[in-house]
Amino acid sequence: MRWITTEEREKRKQYAVGCGVLLGALVSVSSIIVGYALTSSSVHRATYTRDPTSGKVNDIGVGVYIPIAVVLFFGGILICIGSLLYGYFQDKNKNQGARIVRPNSRIIARFAIDKNGIQITDESSFEFQDKLRFYVRVLSPTEGSLEYECAEPVFYQCGEGMIGDIELMGRWIGAFRPYTGMDQTHVGERF
Repeated sequence: MRWITTEEREKRKQYAVGCGVLLGALVSVSSIIVGYALTSSSVHRATYTRDPTSGKVNDIGVGVYIPIAVVLFFGGILICIGSLLYGYFQDKNKNQGARIVRPNSRIIARFAIDKNGIQITDESSFEFQDKLRFYVRVLSPTEGSLEYECAEPVFYQCGEGMIGDIELMGRWIGAFRPYTGMDQTHVGERF
């Protein structure tokens, strides 16, 4: 049995949120279409089965299935809302959890994102930017390649191509301890 890496797990969570939203929207839209067809069919059926003397409708045909379409409509909306809430709480709690140490992790890249969402890789322009968020892309033998957010001092400790122990708390890097005395390795090389 193959272990699922954190990178694959994150992709699956995003896939589940997207599929849930699309499924909910599809169920809601299709129930509106089916509900309209059922309603118009039952109106026509009720019109030509009406008793001419009393005006009483004798049969509404498939109109008895209209409540099912209404339930499916609200069910689709609930699926959509549930998927969005799942995605929100996954993102909200991404920096929480137990502290985990990942040995033999390689720093692949590091960059910052400013308040406008622009990625900045030139460290000389960091001092001219406001409200930067620092990220480090790490390749771990067991977890794959993922981006983690970190504080500025930790960001400067993580040099590209360095290998060491990385302390994670959810999707947050708490510390990086590089291994000393190792041969220089190119970032693109495998372990």
